[in-house]
Amino acid sequence: MVIVSEGAVDKNGKPIKSEAVRQVIEERIKIETRVTILGHVQRGGSPSAFDRIAPTLQGIDAVEAVLEMRADTVAPMIGMDGNKVVRKPLMKCVEEVQKFSFLFWS
Repeated sequence: MVIVSEGAVDKNGKPIKSEAVRQVIEERIKIETRVTILGHVQRGGSPSAFDRIAPTLQGIDAVEAVLEMRADTVAPMIGMDGNKVVRKPLMKCVEEVQKFSFLFWS
């Protein structure tokens, strides 16, 4: 999942459009990609049970992570892998994103 913030710009101040990101992913990584404009989804229909439960479970895990932290604890990223809440080391996630940054900011 790639999230493009409304108003996102590249290092030269040029707007980053979700359609351009989709095109880059499909051309360079060869993964079929679809764009969903969140605002459209938010305005349409009622949320499913999963839509309500998943962020609640992530929030619970985030609180548990904070309560378990010690001075030497690696900062976690709380996310979803399939239908399961997962914790991954935050800096490893940043490294993974940086591996693909050349796709968008080269």
